[in-house]
Amino acid sequence: MKLGKLNLRDLSYVIQNYKGVKRRQTLLSSSIGEDSCVIDMKAFKEDLLLISSDPITFTSKDIGKLSITINTNDIYASGGDGYGVILTILIPKHKSLEDFKELMRGIHNECLNHNLEILGGHTEVTEVVNDIVVSVTILGTLKRENLVKSSTSNKGDLIFLTKSLGIEGTTLLYEEFKDRIKEDYSKEIEDFKSKLSIKDECMILRNFSVTSMHDITEGGIIGALLEMCISSNKGFRLFKDKINIHPITKSICRAFNKDVMRIISSGSLIFTSNKDNREEILREFSKNNIECSVVGEIIGEGEYFIHDNGCDQEVPFDISDSYLL
Repeated sequence: MKLGKLNLRDLSYVIQNYKGVKRRQTLLSSSIGEDSCVIDMKAFKEDLLLISSDPITFTSKDIGKLSITINTNDIYASGGDGYGVILTILIPKHKSLEDFKELMRGIHNECLNHNLEILGGHTEVTEVVNDIVVSVTILGTLKRENLVKSSTSNKGDLIFLTKSLGIEGTTLLYEEFKDRIKEDYSKEIEDFKSKLSIKDECMILRNFSVTSMHDITEGGIIGALLEMCISSNKGFRLFKDKINIHPITKSICRAFNKDVMRIISSGSLIFTSNKDNREEILREFSKNNIECSVVGEIIGEGEYFIHDNGCDQEVPFDISDSYLL
């Protein structure tokens, strides 16, 4: 592709055909020559506006779908619903127009799944990247009473984990090193990909008293808990034998010497709640066929432990992701 801005006809075609949903509160969105979107804030029933932003850099496989899924997870983990996205897309010159259209089809389809409108953004072909880079700014809305922060857990709260740990990391490793893995896990990996959103579990938790929530991204469950506990001036004790890890995840992480406790794990939600809510929460998740287990407890400030083989092992203060090491 030619460096710089895209051909206006090509860009117009993509904008017109890949919009996500149409939201009634949007007065002006994606179109040639418009550099801003306009939203009528008085048209919302919700009290609060959520804004989050993340680039996708770990993979180029299914990057369109993944860029939307990961960003909507941030909105859901705060108790809200997505409204729309603003995209910044940087394309290396060796990519084709069809590559761009395929990317936008993935983004569009995932926006439909999460009721999101593509509000605008910026796209250019540049020599400063080697592969397509997608950065998403997502807007969401929520009612004030549904707001959940990652920094408000209480000492004595239980730590809950949904699904199995390492879903995203397993998918990335398999896609990148498929030729070095003897077993054919393609069917199971497709199932993993279908579990990368935390929407369903966050919807369930709106009916419960939850003190904090966090989706597990870079740094894995250790990174997520360190972030939560530092921001709330608390600590944690994680019971290693209580954590659900899929046999395929164990096998692939072992083969490539990756620490499943520190590997990127979008698709799993970690949340805290008073111990009195334990049975009711677990029963509701079981009723909805979503795995959920109690994996730890919130303890005193500055104390970070993994309980394994009958004893506490202190957790180093490190949020680096094992996928990159």
